[in-house]
Amino acid sequence: MAILFDDSTRTFHLQGPQYSYAFRIGEGGHLTHLYWGARLRSAETLPILPAYLRDRAFSPGPICPEGGARSLDTLPQEYPCVGTSDFRTPGYVAQLPNGATAGELVY
Repeated sequence: MAILFDDSTRTFHLQGPQYSYAFRIGEGGHLTHLYWGARLRSAETLPILPAYLRDRAFSPGPICPEGGARSLDTLPQEYPCVGTSDFRTPGYVAQLPNGATAGELVY
């Protein structure tokens, strides 16, 4: 399997014999799913700014370096966390000694 990384788009592209799997490091370090399917010859055919990254001022979300509002609730995260404006089932829940369960994994 080949693991390719494009620094300009911050995209990982994993290639197997018959498949490709791609994700990118998004704003704030959140890992965003881009593609899983038949093998692609190049990551150049992957979406760089999918529609789900557009501003969503009505949704709670993290502060974006570029300004605007993004919602982690609509972002197909690789490993979603609880308490970060993503209201779907999280990939994990860790509880701190004080009882807090919010967490955020970023790259």
